[in-house]
Amino acid sequence: MTQKTTKDPTEAKVTLEKPTELDGGGQRLAVTGALVAVGTDEDVRVWRDREEIAALDAPGGIDRLRFGGDGKELLAAPYALDLGARAWAQLPDLEPALTPRVPPSTPR
Repeated sequence: MTQKTTKDPTEAKVTLEKPTELDGGGQRLAVTGALVAVGTDEDVRVWRDREEIAALDAPGGIDRLRFGGDGKELLAAPYALDLGARAWAQLPDLEPALTPRVPPSTPR
């Protein structure tokens, strides 16, 4: 399988080197090496070397899909799927990291 990145970071062109039909679909796609994941708002399916390794309902609505750098985790914001344990975890809240830390003002 080869992947070509386009100018649009939300788009990727994927070419399967062997014709394959994966039993599943969705609006979201993540590909890295031999791993392919597709997802809808409610569920995710993952294949490794065209063999399905996970098919799970999401704990809530999911957004983007992306594999972690080591391929052991599928990020399905705001959750993460541990592919070995096939268990969901809630990602930490990003708001504190995005909120500017303004020191309290001192009265004059």
